[in-house]
Amino acid sequence: MGTITAQILIGTGHPYHGGIIPTHALWLSENSRPAWRCHPFEYLAHAEEHWEDRQCVWIPTTENMLEDGLLLATLFWSSMRYDLLSSLGSGQGAADVGDEGHQPPPEVHLVNLANQAFGATPWRRRAELTTGIAPAELNALRHLVMGISGRAKAVVTVLGESSVQAQLPALGNYAMQFEVCLSAQNPPDENVAETV
Repeated sequence: MGTITAQILIGTGHPYHGGIIPTHALWLSENSRPAWRCHPFEYLAHAEEHWEDRQCVWIPTTENMLEDGLLLATLFWSSMRYDLLSSLGSGQGAADVGDEGHQPPPEVHLVNLANQAFGATPWRRRAELTTGIAPAELNALRHLVMGISGRAKAVVTVLGESSVQAQLPALGNYAMQFEVCLSAQNPPDENVAETV
């Protein structure tokens, strides 16, 4: 594994206070080949013995590395919401999509579309976004993530010389809440700093 150059925490923003209630943590390792590693936050917080078995690894595209990480984070956050809706019998589960004119929440639609787009590839374990999914389907998933808002929140930490630093302006296309943490030792250029 290469050095970690960026991190994303995904979860829910508190309606009355700042901060985040995280559900998943992602780390971007770069060097010869970039990879996003996603872990459920509960396993990291409790330091369970085999937390490596619970990780998911995605090999992102280089031109959309940050958005691919955000897609992975939002998919896991959405799948938790999807599982909760299904367990509560809300009528928003996979079997009920489109029934009686009900429109599912965008999180449910995102999970269903990801399951279709990746097919037999278990996106919850490992995926190569350069070869494992059609580019049009990947763009459709990214576009769905742009519209997810509600209480979803992401905290993006970018360390010095990370490749995703130049991709930060793309966050302006997303509806969810963001907080961005940048390196004080290696600050971004003025164009990036103005958009964040």
